[in-house]
Amino acid sequence: MSVQSPTWSEADVNAAWEAVNAGACLLDVRTTTEYASAHIPGAISMPLLDLARGTGNLPDDRAIYVICSTGNRSNLAMSHLSSQGKSKLYVVHGGMRAWVAAGLPFETPKPDAPRGFFSRFKKR
Repeated sequence: MSVQSPTWSEADVNAAWEAVNAGACLLDVRTTTEYASAHIPGAISMPLLDLARGTGNLPDDRAIYVICSTGNRSNLAMSHLSSQGKSKLYVVHGGMRAWVAAGLPFETPKPDAPRGFFSRFKKR
């Protein structure tokens, strides 16, 4: 499923996973604590509040898929990224909750690390 906005599109988690496997960039805009509790292998962690400091290390030549917990922060990140001249932008619809529910791969911390919302799900 894909939904268009004037400057970015929305992709479901399966389409995002396929794109990331094909070389797209995955940007996780959740807090560092949320990222530490569970994240997608290879995702770049850049909390939403840190985007204002710059997007220079994000690619200009590849699609960027943005994910958060449910999709709200991703939409805010899109506004900033598009204003910084980034193109080929996609919001991952449903965020990490949809990703986990779809059974797609994610990493969790070691047993002695701080635990968060996603710690209750099995690692794949």
